[in-house]
Amino acid sequence: MAAMTPEQRAEEEKKRIDAAALEEENRLQRLGLRWNYEESPDKMGRGTIKHAIVKSTNEIEFGFPYQGSQRGTLQLRVHPKYGKDVILSVEHGQFLCGVDSCPVAVRFDNGVAQTYDAGEPADHSTTYLFLHNYDRFVGSLRKSKRVSIEAQFYQEATRVFEFDTRGFKW
Repeated sequence: MAAMTPEQRAEEEKKRIDAAALEEENRLQRLGLRWNYEESPDKMGRGTIKHAIVKSTNEIEFGFPYQGSQRGTLQLRVHPKYGKDVILSVEHGQFLCGVDSCPVAVRFDNGVAQTYDAGEPADHSTTYLFLHNYDRFVGSLRKSKRVSIEAQFYQEATRVFEFDTRGFKW
């Protein structure tokens, strides 16, 4: 094999770096650490349901009976019947929320933490919180690369989930 010129070596190195970067991006996508988008028709013919979903870059641990590492999930939903929602969820555990609402601290990049009111879902599930003021949240999200959300959990105090929000496309 003939020796490569410096230009050829540089081109090969660039290809190798680009392939490694693409492989890492695909790995992060598979893990849910990058935005995933889903669309499905509303079964009652009202239109299309849209979701943008990303998992937290950090994991949290709870004590018994919810032990085990888990990531939080941030979901934006646009539904023809229910409207626009910002949803924070965990696989297991119990968000601690009052009868009407509960405060959730949200920090975009290195900005000052902002308080958002949140509420439980209609089915009273304890693994979901619906953050109010979708337009304010998404407006700030579009300008950020990172979002941190602090919520309180039953018998576990507050926990913070960190999300890499680069590449958001809504």
